[in-house]
Amino acid sequence: AISCLCEDGAALASPQLNTESITLLFVSVFKFNVVVLALYALYAVPFAWFGFEKIKRHKRMLDQMAEFQLANAKCTLETDRRVIEEQVLSLFDEALEPPIRVA
Repeated sequence: AISCLCEDGAALASPQLNTESITLLFVSVFKFNVVVLALYALYAVPFAWFGFEKIKRHKRMLDQMAEFQLANAKCTLETDRRVIEEQVLSLFDEALEPPIRVA
């Protein structure tokens, strides 16, 4: 035990560790963190699910775009096919250009 002397020479005992207050502190911190983790899970799980669903839908869209053939498009009038081809070319004309390289 650590002790110190007062001015009058009397020894002071070191303060005892109060285990009850430490236990109460641990329990209160644990209870608070359980609430925080529960709230986090309440919000994180649905947002994670929506995020993964969006990634799946995006992949499906990219797969559909990779398999798309303009020649197989169903047109009411055959003259519409030319209009659609022009619109596709105007929208995706930069895809035909080589990628820009910055050195």
